[in-house]
Amino acid sequence: MIRAALRSLSTTDLRMLDIERDYPEDPECFSLLMDAYIGPEGEPGQEQFSFYVRTPTWVAKQVADSGSLWEGALIVEHWDYRLVRSAVQALCARATGSDWAAVAAQLGRHLMWEFDGMTDHSETL
Repeated sequence: MIRAALRSLSTTDLRMLDIERDYPEDPECFSLLMDAYIGPEGEPGQEQFSFYVRTPTWVAKQVADSGSLWEGALIVEHWDYRLVRSAVQALCARATGSDWAAVAAQLGRHLMWEFDGMTDHSETL
């Protein structure tokens, strides 16, 4: 049985060079794109899964302005790196399967997988 393991988290937000110590400009109202690098536990390799970290305040503003549809979002009251990491680790702990494609498909229900939509997964781990 293969289980997912979180290798690392990063963000493309250049204001947060160190996501463990830096904060969004407003830690209680933000939307931040994160990348989780996840691979099979105990084996080499990783793939990129993206998701947004958003606060209820940010969500409320979007809904009030125009409504919004999105996938792959973790909602938090305020920025807390440890909470974000813990949530992704918990998701990884629940993602198991007979092969990596099955595990990645489970993760892809919550996160945006770099290979999502591909019908041939032979190029993945």
